[in-house]
Amino acid sequence: VSLGLATALWDAADPNLFLLSDGQVLYTFLYSPVSLHGAGVTLEGKQICAPGRVPLILAEGSVTFQTTSGSLETQLLASHAALRDSSNRSRDVDVMKARFKAAVSLHHFKEAWDAALILKSPQLWQALGEAYLHDLDVDSAIRCYRMMGNAGMVSNLDHIQFVEDKNLLSGHILVLLGQDYDAAQELFLHSPCPTAALQMRKDLQHWPQALSLASQLDPTQISPLACNYAQQLEMRAEYGSARAYYQQALTASEPEASQEYDICQAGVARTSLHEGDTKQGRSIALRSNSPQLCKECAQILEAQEKLPDAAELYERAGMHEKAATIYIQGRAFGLAAPLMALITHNPKLQLEFARAKESQGEYAEAAVAYEAAGDQDAVVRLNLEKLKSPHKAAFMVRKGGSREGAQRLAQYCIATRDYQAAVEFLLIARQPQQAFEVAQTHGQMDAYVCSMGAHPTSEDCVRVAAYYETRGNLDAAAQLYAQCGQSHKALTLYMQAGGDSLRKAVDLVAKEQDSALTQQLTQHLQGAQAGAAPGSALASDDASKTSTYLVLLYMALGQHEEAAEVAVGLARRAQDAGNYKMAHEQLVSSSQGLRAQGRACPTELMRSLMLLHSYILVKALVRMGDHQGAARMLVRVARNITRFPKHVVPILTSTVVECQRADMKSTAFEYAAMLMRPEYRDDINPAYKRKIEAMVRKRDKADEADEAQCECPFCGVAGPETEMDCIHCQNIIPFCIASGKRMLSTDWAECPSCHFPCRLTAFKQVIEAQNQCPMCNQEVSLSSLQLVKDPIRKSG
Repeated sequence: VSLGLATALWDAADPNLFLLSDGQVLYTFLYSPVSLHGAGVTLEGKQICAPGRVPLILAEGSVTFQTTSGSLETQLLASHAALRDSSNRSRDVDVMKARFKAAVSLHHFKEAWDAALILKSPQLWQALGEAYLHDLDVDSAIRCYRMMGNAGMVSNLDHIQFVEDKNLLSGHILVLLGQDYDAAQELFLHSPCPTAALQMRKDLQHWPQALSLASQLDPTQISPLACNYAQQLEMRAEYGSARAYYQQALTASEPEASQEYDICQAGVARTSLHEGDTKQGRSIALRSNSPQLCKECAQILEAQEKLPDAAELYERAGMHEKAATIYIQGRAFGLAAPLMALITHNPKLQLEFARAKESQGEYAEAAVAYEAAGDQDAVVRLNLEKLKSPHKAAFMVRKGGSREGAQRLAQYCIATRDYQAAVEFLLIARQPQQAFEVAQTHGQMDAYVCSMGAHPTSEDCVRVAAYYETRGNLDAAAQLYAQCGQSHKALTLYMQAGGDSLRKAVDLVAKEQDSALTQQLTQHLQGAQAGAAPGSALASDDASKTSTYLVLLYMALGQHEEAAEVAVGLARRAQDAGNYKMAHEQLVSSSQGLRAQGRACPTELMRSLMLLHSYILVKALVRMGDHQGAARMLVRVARNITRFPKHVVPILTSTVVECQRADMKSTAFEYAAMLMRPEYRDDINPAYKRKIEAMVRKRDKADEADEAQCECPFCGVAGPETEMDCIHCQNIIPFCIASGKRMLSTDWAECPSCHFPCRLTAFKQVIEAQNQCPMCNQEVSLSSLQLVKDPIRKSG
């Protein structure tokens, strides 16, 4: 009115729009009954009014005037031009933005929404959302922020969507929009929830304002707020103010009753040190028992060059290396010594400490520090020169391989005439020529060889081998020649050495797989070159021992048939000599080797093994009370009595006795009569001689029961159970290692150790009686035994 307004018109279509005119200018205003700042009006625009025109009607932004002539004219307000211009129907971006802007300004939100949908601009959605919030329309604002994909704003608005108090809602909106926080605080304070103002200041980290509000609204918050403010001030290096607020926080809190107490105590300690109050800061840090606080305070003191106090706090913080470094720099070696034992990963510090200790004459502690630092040369030097402990020096050299330490120790050993150790340490010092000369001069070549290691050079091997060869130690020379790759020379020396060296020759040939070496050793063992090999030890070797090496050679080369043939001959010689156990072991070993290679055992080998095993089984069967089985085994042996020339009479005597016990009268008479031959009669044991003679004079003519029959596992035709040759299918039936009888397909098992076949029932009886397999003599658990399914296909 002070403008001299003459006319005021309300828009007939928009109740919140009105126009004022002073006759020259038209002023357009928009009334907002509800907004962030309460009800109010906003000037939307002004424009010149032609002289003599009087505004009569305002409707939808159009003003109708009466002219001086009495006619009526209509004029569109400038504030509505973007909404009413016919060109605004186009999809031109600039036109649509102008339409959006005008619609938002006049609170025509429907038209603004339509424009934003077309333009799809996040900035327009945000502007529309803020306009809604200005009018406290949270629901519509949520729709806008959802359209622009602002999930955070949508979530925040969801939390205040149902707030009914206008002041509280307005305060929250001002905070979300990041606008006038002071105004928001006033709104919160005039709302039903004034503590929202305190929470806002806390969230914004406005600590001074928060403290002021807390003193009025919630005094319990003073302590944590003062603590937070003090931390902020400490970060800004405003240590005096920070210390004051830390102390205020401590005063406001109950001692040791809140989380802030420890934080504030630590803050007081740090800020006190920064302010120069070392006594208080150090005291608090030590009382706290906090490694982190001690570390922080130590760093402050170190920066202030207050090193003794800093070292003490570093030690309390568990930073032993840092503390020891400061102690050593300050030459406080007594304080550093306990810490050095705890430091394992700082060689440089240990070395510095060791040198300091050595300079003080404390050699034992210096040696420990040098060892921790990894300086083995210094450890050796001190143990030899100062501590007089050569054993410790030797241990360090062997452990670490220090060349300088080894050289020093070798000279010490030479001086003390410990030439064996001198050779070892010269080699560690990589002085092979000097080591060889010492070994050669003082007869320590064996020590030289032991110290050469697993991978000596060819030069060393040849040099030492030649030494051994000239002194007649052919075995040692051959080993070294083999080690450096001179296999032919090594084999020749092995053969010249003879004896157990032949086993090494076999291993060498098996390793090299060289046809020339193989032929040379084979001919040597077979004796083909016995007369043409001067110096050969073959002539003095026992034939059976030579055959053993030949078997080993064939086995090593994979020639199992040849090995089996030689093994049978070897076993026969042992058997002829009465060494049945050795013959049995030889045949078992050969058969196992063949089966391990998937080869079938030769018939002669298996017949020889069966015959020997039958003889060995007799004792076990007699102990078990199976005289029938023992008699059948002895009959099998007696039928081949020429294979047991050393024990013909004892075997025939046992056969007669066991057949008599088994009620096999005719068989007993047959072998009793054989014993009456002149060549055997005088050798019969006197305990049995008279009975056997009587048996022959008065023959018992009672019929003898036929031997039990069992089916052949190959063809099913029955035959005597101790007869291994099937007369129907001509197959050789495997024998049971527990009973010596034919194998049964329904009771077929095998030893879990040697895998020879056995009848499960008979094998269990043997295991229960002697707890070991009669074939391989290995212990067997009954729980490991089980029937073999389809044994013929498996064995075939």
